Amino acid sequence: MTSSSRAKPQTRPARTLEHARKLCPSEHEGDRIADAFGLDQVAVGLIRASTKEALAQLVGPLADHMSETGLRVFLQRLVASFVDSACRTGEFYDAKVAEAKRANAKLHCDARDEDLPGVAGFTSRAQRTREFAAQLAMQAMTLLAAAEGAVVAFEHLTGDSWRPYMPAPAVSLDRRAGEAQLATFGR
Repeated sequence: MTSSSRAKPQTRPARTLEHARKLCPSEHEGDRIADAFGLDQVAVGLIRASTKEALAQLVGPLADHMSETGLRVFLQRLVASFVDSACRTGEFYDAKVAEAKRANAKLHCDARDEDLPGVAGFTSRAQRTREFAAQLAMQAMTLLAAAEGAVVAFEHLTGDSWRPYMPAPAVSLDRRAGEAQLATFGR
C-alpha cells in the first residue's frame, strides 16, 4: 500500500470549553427557551459552584495517596469528561434544533398531509420535536455549567489552566529519518 493510497486520519475538533460554549445555549438563550416552553430555568451559578466544590472535596482524600503528577492527570481526565459531555450534548442539541426547524417548515407546506396537526388533544410531530429540542437545551446548559465548574476547580486545585489533552501526531520512523537526512543538505 503506497502512502498516496492511505487515507489521512480524520481529526475531530478539540473538545474544549470554548467549543462547548459555542454549541450549548447561553444563559440568556436558555432563560428564553425555558420561558417559551414552560420549563424550569437552570440554576447555572449553583451548578458551577457545586461542581467546583465537589471536585475539591474529592481531591482531599485522594491527595494523601497519590503523587502530584498522578493527581493532576486524574483531574485532567475528569475535567475532560465534563467538557466532552457538554460538547456532545451541545452537538445533539444543535442537531435537534435543526430537525425542529425542518419539521416546522414542513408544517407550513399546504401540499403535505403527514405533518398536519393530529387529533384534537394531541400534539403534532413538529411540536414534539420542538419540545424535545427545548429539553435538550436545558440539559446542555446544565452540563456546560458543570464543565465550567470543573475547569475552575482544576485551575484552583492545580494552579494551571485546564487544556484538553492533545496527543502529538504520530510520525513514522521513515519520515523522521528522511527529514533528518534532508536537513543535512541545509536548503
